[in-house]
Amino acid sequence: MTLVVRAALCLVCLLAPATADAQATDPNDDRVTIFAPGDPEMAAATKQALSSLDEFLALADSPPA
Repeated sequence: MTLVVRAALCLVCLLAPATADAQATDPNDDRVTIFAPGDPEMAAATKQALSSLDEFLALADSPPA
């Protein structure tokens, strides 16, 4: 896997949690949720995502049959 692909995946892992909570279950609810830069839940989610990134990339390189 190239460095560019790895960098893109890292960026997605860092930014994806910010949009996950903004998804509403009510289709008529279009409010946007803004996270503070020092949000502890966001920091924990980012840490968790980064801790499993190497395992994810290894599986992406060699998917199970």
